[in-house]
Amino acid sequence: MNFEINPFSYNKGVEAFQNKDYKSAIDFMSKAMDENPLIEFLQAYKVRGFAHSNLGMNNEAIKDLTFAEKHLKNEQDIYSALGANHKAINDYDNAIKNYISCLKINYNHDNSCLLYTSPSPRDRQKS
Repeated sequence: MNFEINPFSYNKGVEAFQNKDYKSAIDFMSKAMDENPLIEFLQAYKVRGFAHSNLGMNNEAIKDLTFAEKHLKNEQDIYSALGANHKAINDYDNAIKNYISCLKINYNHDNSCLLYTSPSPRDRQKS
């Protein structure tokens, strides 16, 4: 078995993400996953999830970030992003669950205030 990793597409994806070219980042991360199907490329799911999130592709972001979270435990940025994406699709229960997971890791996380911006139970019934 050949366990060599080809980082070219992944590195190009990171570069595209840093340049806020999220569509290219998604394409490069998808290619990196195809080229490197090993579990070591979980970071590609994380970056692609963040890129989907920045493009408002919330369901795609949730799918990638949930996959990454199952294998990359205790990454507060994943929980924070999952909370934001669940909140964006009005899935407040999962948003709060992820924000709480983020706060358990780091109570002072920059996005922790988002937990308190969720609608009240009365507002949830309206949506």
